[in-house]
Amino acid sequence: MVRTHGRLTSQHVRRLFFRRPDGQFATIQAVNTRLRKLAAAGYLESAVVDGGHGSGPHAYGLGPNARLFFQRLSAAPRSGAFGPVWHALEIAEFRVRLQEELEGHGGRLLEWIGEPAIRALVLGRRGWPVPDAFVHWQLRDREGTFLLEWDRETESLAIVVQKLQRYAAFWRAHGHRQFLPGLFAAATARHHCRQ
Repeated sequence: MVRTHGRLTSQHVRRLFFRRPDGQFATIQAVNTRLRKLAAAGYLESAVVDGGHGSGPHAYGLGPNARLFFQRLSAAPRSGAFGPVWHALEIAEFRVRLQEELEGHGGRLLEWIGEPAIRALVLGRRGWPVPDAFVHWQLRDREGTFLLEWDRETESLAIVVQKLQRYAAFWRAHGHRQFLPGLFAAATARHHCRQ
């Protein structure tokens, strides 16, 4: 998840991975102990994010040993590919909340593809947008997909409008079906099975 989102707080990690069978979460101290061990071993690195309100949360990113591991798999995340830390944390928070809400109502998050993976998928395809995430969800007998573009008011309205126009054109041209053809083939098969 850290590789997918770039940065996660201990609360994100707790909500994603530290739920007990009874539905309760492990203590934040237990989570922090595990994160500190991973940081000490070089798999994570921590940065304190200060939004002007004193010391902020720790934002965990990939450490040198994790980056080396992914380089060996020839799938290393690009340096600087995640943008500002707060941007990455807010996207991670959106993902965690979406997953919690879906699961709380009998649904699930089927697929979340983050920006680094999207960049690899669209490599060499001119004009294809690169959203912050591609999301596929299911809620009871319904499912859907959407592209996530998270704006922190760092771009002008004109640039945001241009991005939205590119996304609309991409969607109208069924670019999302070319983007992840296996996903849509599986969804079509499920639809035909239900009929």
